[in-house]
Amino acid sequence: MFLKVFSFILIMSIHDLSQGQKLIFRKFDQPELITMNNTYGWSDGLTLKLTDFTHKEPMPGGPTKATAYLDFQKAGEKGEITLSVHGSDGKEGIDYDKIHWKNYDIELLSFEYNQSIELKISKAGSNEVGYFINDRSVTKKEFADFKNSLTEVKNTWYCKEFNDGGETGYKATSEEGKIFRYKAISKKEGAMEILEHEEGKLK
Repeated sequence: MFLKVFSFILIMSIHDLSQGQKLIFRKFDQPELITMNNTYGWSDGLTLKLTDFTHKEPMPGGPTKATAYLDFQKAGEKGEITLSVHGSDGKEGIDYDKIHWKNYDIELLSFEYNQSIELKISKAGSNEVGYFINDRSVTKKEFADFKNSLTEVKNTWYCKEFNDGGETGYKATSEEGKIFRYKAISKKEGAMEILEHEEGKLK
């Protein structure tokens, strides 16, 4: 009897998860198509919903940026992330975002404006090290090249290292020419708890 009741509640919860839509299950570590206003779930309880798109081109023939907005939910905690495709010279974007969000690596693979995106979600390893420029995952070499290119350009860059669930990293602004080291153990809705920091000079 209990099993029947539990099964009924589970089915109804899935059915009512997003305005009466059924939860569509997806798999980690493989490309998945995500369409507008459908709710998708992964085996560990993670769910997401593609809710909106925006497109920016500050000046004709300049850089372009098309962005998809996704609502995430995990264990009762909710949030929003954005995934963008970047272009230059007024051309269609070919540079796709890859970001780290909580314990996941999320890679944008394709982008159909106002329709769908294709992405791949992987669980980050506990000892993974990641380099980020303005929230975009890059290689160690790309990070070093970007750092070396900071002369008089007013920009912000930072590197994060993810080890055993914690975060340590470096943040600097080229305008100030200073570097700050911080260590964080919690990050919720964009707020980071600073436990320690030290100031130095950019090398």
